Amino acid sequence: MKVRLHGLKGMNVKEVEAVWIGNTRNFEKRLSETNVLTSAGDKGSFNIWRTKAGVLRGCLMKWCVRMEDCRFESVEDAKAQTKKWLRQIK
Repeated sequence: MKVRLHGLKGMNVKEVEAVWIGNTRNFEKRLSETNVLTSAGDKGSFNIWRTKAGVLRGCLMKWCVRMEDCRFESVEDAKAQTKKWLRQIK
């Protein structure tokens, strides 16, 4: 499923299309194909994206408030954080 996101830091466009994820299977492939991943549950939501400059970023939100902003050193770091966030938002 694809969703539209607005206002991601470091993106050169106002609106981007993101791919919905529910697990980390094929994480690297999905990220390389779309550059933006998103998920949500009863306890929050998060986005992971690659900026125009190639920096991997992520944010965790609860009740429409940013709780965590991250910059990742590698795709593996982003994937590990995604696993944690998926547990937190469900």
